[in-house]
Amino acid sequence: MKNKKDIKLLISGKKKLSGIVNISGSKNLALPIIISSILTDNDIIIKNIPLINDIYIIIDLLKFMGSNIYFDKSTCYINNKYINNLDIKNYKHINETRASILLLGPTISKFNRISTSFPGGCNIGDRPIDLHINNIKKFGVNIYINNNIINAFSNGKLIGNYINIEKISFGATLNIIFASILAKGKTIIKNISLEPEIFEVIKFLNKLGSKIKVYIKERIIIVEGVIKLKGGIFKISSDRIEIGTFMVSSIVSKGDITCNNINNISNIKNIISKLSKTGANLIIKKNSIRVIMNYRSKSISIKTSPYPGFPTDMQPQICLLNSISIGNSIIIENIFNNRLNHIYELIKMGAKFYIKKNIIYCLGVNNLNGSILNAKDLRGSATLIIAGCIANDNTLINNAYHLYRGYENFENKLNIIGADIKRIY
Repeated sequence: MKNKKDIKLLISGKKKLSGIVNISGSKNLALPIIISSILTDNDIIIKNIPLINDIYIIIDLLKFMGSNIYFDKSTCYINNKYINNLDIKNYKHINETRASILLLGPTISKFNRISTSFPGGCNIGDRPIDLHINNIKKFGVNIYINNNIINAFSNGKLIGNYINIEKISFGATLNIIFASILAKGKTIIKNISLEPEIFEVIKFLNKLGSKIKVYIKERIIIVEGVIKLKGGIFKISSDRIEIGTFMVSSIVSKGDITCNNINNISNIKNIISKLSKTGANLIIKKNSIRVIMNYRSKSISIKTSPYPGFPTDMQPQICLLNSISIGNSIIIENIFNNRLNHIYELIKMGAKFYIKKNIIYCLGVNNLNGSILNAKDLRGSATLIIAGCIANDNTLINNAYHLYRGYENFENKLNIIGADIKRIY
């Protein structure tokens, strides 16, 4: 596993970003696909996996559990037949990724027990695991929590149930699906997340022999439990947040960036719709998006909400865009109660924001100035790097390790299209 926690980034400003970017596989799809492979003893091959720290951690964790995993470039070969360690609470990196909570569903479904710890991830506000715990209990699972340690077990096969998720949740929807795959009988899941990655995971699991039906308009999933799953091959689709991030990079730098390797254009209509209002020229093809910007952008107002609404993971990038755009804007953050760290760093660069609870008011300025910044989360890190690329003078970013949790070769991709970013150890 790669330890990059001591890395700082020195960024030269006033760069126009132009060129071609090859989009990597989706972080938010690759992680649950790898984790859900626990449900089968047969061989799994997963292609187009992004080379990021969260992936390295989950792969290493599965090895810790006894899985046989071979990782070659962007392809992962998995066989979980010999998993025998279900006590992972002391695994050294268990608190470094949010994805570790997704192990609860498949392990309790297949092995009837798991001892783990609270998950980690970005510090962007309250991210309670109650939705996971309370709904997994409905399968007949006993769960006890003490000092952030989760001990879960069941006396035999899980029993399907009717589950109404109290609040729309991507992670809870996945965990409930995972728990239901090998459960006895039928599970009806209501108020599901509609994130595109959910349906890709379902596609993968059905390919392995699961019996999952989706009713999108009703926000309902029905799962008929099966005895076992077979093996299979699956390719991870492109990362829609990375696409959006590079689209913003082109707009704020008055650049000309083409994002290639896109196989889910329809899944980013919410992003395209908003960015088209900035004045940028968007040339959209089947597998690519070209973003050309020759002028100072127009500001856009957004409010984040579950898909198909505007993604919270693009909120920091839109804050940057609005900070140097023409006019005033309002951003309402409806998903996380403290996704604000990047704003205080942008203010150091001369941005003008006013925050009232979950509402962010922005008055666009002509330019940002280089500064010494502290990255505190994944999407905020990417935002600050882009800000450094367009600012006057140089910018130094501390704690850049957050970036590597979710973006593959991000600074290298930027350097290829005109940035000047150097790592300092």
